[in-house]
Amino acid sequence: MRIPAALRSALAIVAAIIGAGFASGREIMTFFSEMGAASWLGVAIACALSGGIVAMLARLGAQTGAKSFPGLFGALMGQACEDAMHLSHGLLMAILAAVMLSAGGELGALVLPLHGARYIGMALTLACGLLAARGGALARLGGAMFPCIFLFFAALALDGRNVDASVYAQNAHAIYSGAPLAALLGAVYAALNLSLAGGVVLLNPAQPRKVGLYTALLLAALLLPANVALLRHRETLQFVAMPSVVLAARWGSAGFYLCALCMYLSVVSTMAAAIASLRAQLAGVRRSPWALAGILALSAFFSLSSFDFLVRSVYPLLGWLCALALAALAAFVDWPAHVKFPWKVRAAAPKD
Repeated sequence: MRIPAALRSALAIVAAIIGAGFASGREIMTFFSEMGAASWLGVAIACALSGGIVAMLARLGAQTGAKSFPGLFGALMGQACEDAMHLSHGLLMAILAAVMLSAGGELGALVLPLHGARYIGMALTLACGLLAARGGALARLGGAMFPCIFLFFAALALDGRNVDASVYAQNAHAIYSGAPLAALLGAVYAALNLSLAGGVVLLNPAQPRKVGLYTALLLAALLLPANVALLRHRETLQFVAMPSVVLAARWGSAGFYLCALCMYLSVVSTMAAAIASLRAQLAGVRRSPWALAGILALSAFFSLSSFDFLVRSVYPLLGWLCALALAALAAFVDWPAHVKFPWKVRAAAPKD
């Protein structure tokens, strides 16, 4: 059965998001489940805004012909903006690759009973990421991975048994969980994840409205069961680094390996998205394969070293910069005539 182009693009986009936004379950806890009942508002806003951002990027990509995130800014805002985005978004992708390599290495160390299992896990993550970054492989990986992740979180949601997280026991603190904060976190979740996946949107062109709708629906299909599963145990899992692992532990060793498989698929897909975005950014560079190899070598080096500063400080900062840059793109969309923005109203006002 032939999959529509818009759905293939949406699968590739969700595959790009899933490693950074789903892999451990910690992200879902932080942005949604800790908000309690208000988390459903956050989920709705995250899905709707993600679909809207994807549609916006797809439309602007079709108008400009840009195939990379910096290239889009260059076509719309000039060379200086393109150079700035090459630096910020390129560094963001390199750090993202380092994080995914580190995660792949940790999974290898947990699963493989071999000496040097961490390095084997890293090497496999890099090799699989390079393969999945070619052509339409990321969309195919997304198509294979989506039902696995969906069924995994759906099974966690249906399992109502208590979890034992006593080893992580700390004094739980009260969390403000009002609707305004939940809405803000949902918007931030969408913006940060699409700043990571923006290059993938441009590399997989499709009809903007359809790809935006499919992305929102696919993301909702994953976020809904994940939030159900984690919301039920939000106080118990408040300080757990990998909540999905603790939830899957109720199924014994089979649950552990199933969780590890889902996490590894997520890591590989996001690794592939980072490589594809970097390759698109380097398309105009002489000897771009060597440049890509150099960047990935640096990513591997950082993944082996203590790079807490990069992950805790530089990585979020670059993510915020790229997310804010997404908001700036809204000024270049051909909005319907009835949509009015303050700066356009002021510009059109008659001068005395």
